[in-house]
Amino acid sequence: VAVKMILGGQLASEEQVQRFLIEAEAAANLNHPGIVPVYEFGQHEDTHYFSMGFVDGPSLADYATDNPLDAQEAVALVRKLGEAVAYAHEHGVVHRDLKPANILLEHGTEPRITDFGLAKKSDADDGLTKAGSIMGSVFYMSPEQASGKIDQIGPATDIYSLGAVLYKLLTGRPPFQAAGVMETIRQVTDHEPVPPRRLNPRIPKDLETICLKCLDKDPARRYASADALADDLQRFQEGRPIEARPISRAAHLWRWCRRNPLPAGLSAGLAIALLVGVFVATTLYNRAQSEHRRAQDQQHTVQVVSNMVLKKSLDETEAWMRGFFQPVEQQLRVASSWGDQGLLATDDPQDLNQLLVPLIENFPQISSIMVADDRGREHMLLCVEQRGPEAQLVSRQWRCRLTQRDERGDEVTWIEWSDEDPGPEESRAQLPDYDPRRRPWYQGAIAPPADAVSSSDTYTPIHWTVPYVFFTTKDLGITASVPFGDPDQRDQVVAADVLLADITRFTSSKRPTPNGSVLVLTDQQQLIGLPAMRQFTNANDWKQAFLKTPAELGLTIAADASSALSFGDQGTMQISQFHSDGQAWWVGARPFILGNRQVLWILVTIPESDLRDDLTAIGRD
Repeated sequence: VAVKMILGGQLASEEQVQRFLIEAEAAANLNHPGIVPVYEFGQHEDTHYFSMGFVDGPSLADYATDNPLDAQEAVALVRKLGEAVAYAHEHGVVHRDLKPANILLEHGTEPRITDFGLAKKSDADDGLTKAGSIMGSVFYMSPEQASGKIDQIGPATDIYSLGAVLYKLLTGRPPFQAAGVMETIRQVTDHEPVPPRRLNPRIPKDLETICLKCLDKDPARRYASADALADDLQRFQEGRPIEARPISRAAHLWRWCRRNPLPAGLSAGLAIALLVGVFVATTLYNRAQSEHRRAQDQQHTVQVVSNMVLKKSLDETEAWMRGFFQPVEQQLRVASSWGDQGLLATDDPQDLNQLLVPLIENFPQISSIMVADDRGREHMLLCVEQRGPEAQLVSRQWRCRLTQRDERGDEVTWIEWSDEDPGPEESRAQLPDYDPRRRPWYQGAIAPPADAVSSSDTYTPIHWTVPYVFFTTKDLGITASVPFGDPDQRDQVVAADVLLADITRFTSSKRPTPNGSVLVLTDQQQLIGLPAMRQFTNANDWKQAFLKTPAELGLTIAADASSALSFGDQGTMQISQFHSDGQAWWVGARPFILGNRQVLWILVTIPESDLRDDLTAIGRD
């Protein structure tokens, strides 16, 4: 057997998990020699998986590269695929992504269909495919898929894809293949495929007729079922007359006129103008309407592609941020559990350090960890980094600071140690104005807001402060904290300072399109993840820009993008079009919620001009 696990593991989105489970359920209900069986699916810890039959052979994409197959071999393969697809349709499953890469060859001659990740049951709505969505691989998708008309997608969609696979096997190339994704989509919806015999004259005429019937733009004019296609292919194999009939020249002309109303209308207008002048105005009106519809269709395609690019970039950035912040919360919960067991005693700093250093030393985003109680005592373990002239890390040193108030509560003693010499005192200072109990991270942990919620009923919510600039290092950071101790009081707190410069290292190096950008803001539209900017090239330069708004930094495009969004809506992803710098842009935004209620915003901006170029990052087979 083979085991398939969901890509992304614990970081997989809810939509990815749902599609993975749909694939497992759809294939598990099918038992046919032409379909790779699924035996079992389940979940191990946080990773979903399913086991399926192992096929010891290549995919059809690897077997049939750029060279055409023999006609009889191609017919035998597609006939068997048609029988398997017919079986799936009889059981209410439409594959929606049939292509050579999803077909495996067992023993070199027996095709088996796999990858039901985009499959849809005909009697159910999975809620994942929305109107206007493009699903499948552009080279083998049907016109109804390419135009996002999900209400027209059904068994005829798979019949088109079988015809596209047959075309590939007979000619060595798919029916439509342009330089860019958008041009390929336009060809699928608007153009007729080149007749296979023009590319390979050895193809029999009847086989070309069968192939082109499958590829008809109108689903109603294709084969009525996959069984009908398989039967016609069997007639061809046996040398009997086929049911399909070639399209006449008149029908070709009529269909060309329907797909190209502008040239046809113009020709007719010129002829009519010779007879009656009044028809000229009518023809010009029809031409304007046709141009308007064409512009609308093109804009619809741009909108669909922009949604795909924006969602992909938002998903990737959200997954990175989850991987950045989750370890901090996990380590704090470990420390909190130690505190509940009485192990975080601030009166024994050396023993406490032996617990805390291994807890955080493998997480460079954590710069310090603090333990404070209701008597104003605070134990801080701070990591001090020494960096060279190129900002490279030279060394890391742990420093410990113990702060405690006197009995009257009006004077603070500050004592420091270092890991090089932890025994003797290094300095003492009187800090009458410092009280850890007045720090936002302490107050937020012991008295969370009434509307705070936790991701788990068994956990006390993690409290996150707003991002701020650390007093000593001037680095941008944020503090997470959680209480521990007596369940009735919970007046002791463990907290961690987190450096946020790595967010800018990620966003400034990521471009969703050649001229697009990614940035991260607070809900007050203050920057904590900067886009790529010429004036800010290193970490020291970033400090000048942190917590400023895009408008304050002169980032006109980012400022205009922020104006097109609603930062009060924290429930859903937002996608909007706006105009800036003399051209149209698209922006996508998604809230990223930390702990109980702290909200950061991920923004992705892309110029519409990039979407009209070759978007090779999406839709490729």
